[in-house]
Amino acid sequence: MRSAAFPVVKTLEEFDVAASSIPKATFDYLASLEWIRGKENTCFIGPAGTGKSHCLVALGVAAVEAGHRVRYYTAADLVETLYRALADNSVGRVIENLLRNDVVLVDELGFAPLDDTGAQLLFRFVAAAYERRSLGIGSHWPFESWGRFPPEHTTAVSLLDRLLHPLPHRGHRRRLLPDETSPSPGRCHQEHTLINPEVGTSNWPPTGTTTWPLTTEQQVFGRSRVRLRRGPADDSRSVL
Repeated sequence: MRSAAFPVVKTLEEFDVAASSIPKATFDYLASLEWIRGKENTCFIGPAGTGKSHCLVALGVAAVEAGHRVRYYTAADLVETLYRALADNSVGRVIENLLRNDVVLVDELGFAPLDDTGAQLLFRFVAAAYERRSLGIGSHWPFESWGRFPPEHTTAVSLLDRLLHPLPHRGHRRRLLPDETSPSPGRCHQEHTLINPEVGTSNWPPTGTTTWPLTTEQQVFGRSRVRLRRGPADDSRSVL
């Protein structure tokens, strides 16, 4: 447990699912840790007080207890670690050491802006983990606003592409592209294909749609993206 470097110890039993906006089926899937065994990523997105850090840490604690290797970082600490490695040209070795863990949890992503080097180092880590290890991400920024904290919104698009593009056999493919038509900085266009054996293949967004808000709830075969809100009356846009 000590090597995971959790800031505090939280448990899934302490999290009040009924008071949250997480569907119980999704919570149960996350708690099963199948997403770690399947090398999938889980992103907790929502405003302060919605339980993002609690869920991240609690899932990490459950993973350690189940025998998985886990490492927790805040995004600032992870980027600082990679910066130090950059100084002695050991970034590749540090990333490979990190990926000896079964899951790496990165909290508070976007809490502080990244400079170009920090953003590239973060992307290098996420790209290295792609389809090899699971990542758990916590951020208060909705996906459509991720272009605000790296210097280049194309870096945000690339990060999202690696984080939200699951393994092909899961039956869900999606690609994210910069939306050059949108006046909002960092907004993305999403090419989205769902492969469902019961209904065949369908493309989204519909023909003629130029933007797709990435904060829209996605529930594909029960896989780990749901809304997190402060309460039933709160309509703030947030996704888990």
